[in-house]
Amino acid sequence: MKSLGNLDLSLSGFMGLILHQLGNLSNLQHLNLGYNYALQIDNLNWISKLSSLEYLDLSGSNLHKQGNWLQVVNALPSLSELHLESCLIDNLGPPKEKPTSHISKSLIFLNLSNNTFTCPIPSPFTNLSSLRTLNLAHIQLNGTIPKRFEFLKNLQVLNLGANSLTGDMPVTLGTLSNLVTLDLSSNLLEDL
Repeated sequence: MKSLGNLDLSLSGFMGLILHQLGNLSNLQHLNLGYNYALQIDNLNWISKLSSLEYLDLSGSNLHKQGNWLQVVNALPSLSELHLESCLIDNLGPPKEKPTSHISKSLIFLNLSNNTFTCPIPSPFTNLSSLRTLNLAHIQLNGTIPKRFEFLKNLQVLNLGANSLTGDMPVTLGTLSNLVTLDLSSNLLEDL
């Protein structure tokens, strides 16, 4: 199976007994383990061996104990689509270390919805110039919407709905000429 390029085990009841062996699939470009709700991943280091990986879906998996998820994902040079919806993620890095200051610049799709960051919008999310879709809905974001979103010139979909964002909507969002969908619903914003 070394030549396998696509592996879809989504919604299969997969429990991860052989997760570390998936790291041996060096030609894997598409890996979907989404919505295997019994899947608890305590160690993601096997993913860093998948240097050809372009698509990764771990949605619905339990990544709560995985403190270095972002560092592992950043080690994937070809990753363009990342789905980590409903993974119980509550951090951007190991608890005693400084959170990472960047996210892989190759990403064009990032979904972190339905997690619990409980913080302002992290600055690494505003540095992804290639990003087309950013979904940060339902992750308990607070604070204001950063003006730095103006640097996401390719952004087509921005979902910040169902958070606790406050203040005004930055005028810089109006400079995003490719933006087709903007969801700011269920926040505490003032002048929309």
